[in-house]
Amino acid sequence: MPQLEGRASRALFNVAQRLKLFHLDTFTLPSLSVNLSAAAMEHRQFLQAVHKCRPAMTPALAEPGVRMSPGGLYAGPALENAIMEYKSVWLNDLHLMLQAKKSVQAPNLGVAWVWHLHKLDPTAYARDCHAAFGYLLGVPDGLSPFAFSPQKSTWLRQAQAQPARVDGTSAIKEEPAHVNVTSNIMECAKRQSTFLWQVRWEEYECPEFLNIAEERYVQFLALKKSNPNTFLVPTYDIDLMWHTHLAFPCEYREDCLAITGGQEFPHDDTVNDRSSGGKLETQAEVTRILWGQAYKNVDSRRGLVLRQWAKEDAMYMGEPPSWYFSHREAGAERSKETPLQKSDSEDRRLKSGRKKVAETGAGCGGFFGGCGSGGRSDGGSGSGKSDG
Repeated sequence: MPQLEGRASRALFNVAQRLKLFHLDTFTLPSLSVNLSAAAMEHRQFLQAVHKCRPAMTPALAEPGVRMSPGGLYAGPALENAIMEYKSVWLNDLHLMLQAKKSVQAPNLGVAWVWHLHKLDPTAYARDCHAAFGYLLGVPDGLSPFAFSPQKSTWLRQAQAQPARVDGTSAIKEEPAHVNVTSNIMECAKRQSTFLWQVRWEEYECPEFLNIAEERYVQFLALKKSNPNTFLVPTYDIDLMWHTHLAFPCEYREDCLAITGGQEFPHDDTVNDRSSGGKLETQAEVTRILWGQAYKNVDSRRGLVLRQWAKEDAMYMGEPPSWYFSHREAGAERSKETPLQKSDSEDRRLKSGRKKVAETGAGCGGFFGGCGSGGRSDGGSGSGKSDG
């Protein structure tokens, strides 16, 4: 066991005292009620669409070394309007459609984004739904949680065009009451503005990579069962599956209760301190050790990938450079490179990728062949979106 100091060593000691191991040679991974590897493809496309949504007024390129404000649906009036529509119209109409068992038209991109952000905190989402409607609002049959209407302000226009209702029922005499949303959507949007940067790479377009990511995510859930009070840190391939699973709130809750033995599994994206000795670094090391002990006897053609928590193509890529926000098309899609992007990517790989991968021992990159570039990750903590 690596010799860590201070809080890290105490955390590992406490884990060691209560560790209950299970091994894949005697433990069969359960299945999920959602095909996450397929849904993750839609998820990434949704994140790309959100990222391409530019501010109404695009500021001039920032001076070198000055970070540009995210804008768009990450901050500002467009996000504020989407939150208003979400609270006053979308949740109310989603409730009516679920009760009537009728098909639901997808909301516009802004509202769909706010819905996604709200669901990233499953505890708050469930609390808000129960307070307003008495039950957990799930995803209606036939509607993808990542679907959106191309029209702008669809729901706001429908709300303003009273007396007609979205569901075709009788006229409304007054504006529907705003649903109380206890999550801080504005702050969540800022935090999630960089998530696509971590999962925009070509590996995440590979079906085999995503299939393995789903298996690793189920391992992550199973690890929680034997370590219920431990703050676990995912790698980014796992975190993409986690965010995708959260987009299906009813299925997420049922799957978690089944896999973790009746435990709730909260998601907290506010833990982002990557300083030396901080919570992320400490708990990432704890997670790595627990994972290695729990899955050391795995026997499959993907054994190396499944036995190790760290994975070369799924680690923290650092904060995005300025062009990620100033060149939205290039920032959203890996295939659309600019000379600025290319030089920045190469510099990032040379300076922070190769050396740190070697330090973690995460030598899994060559397994996927044509799925990815290999050697583009660093050895820092996984994602910073942990269970708290």
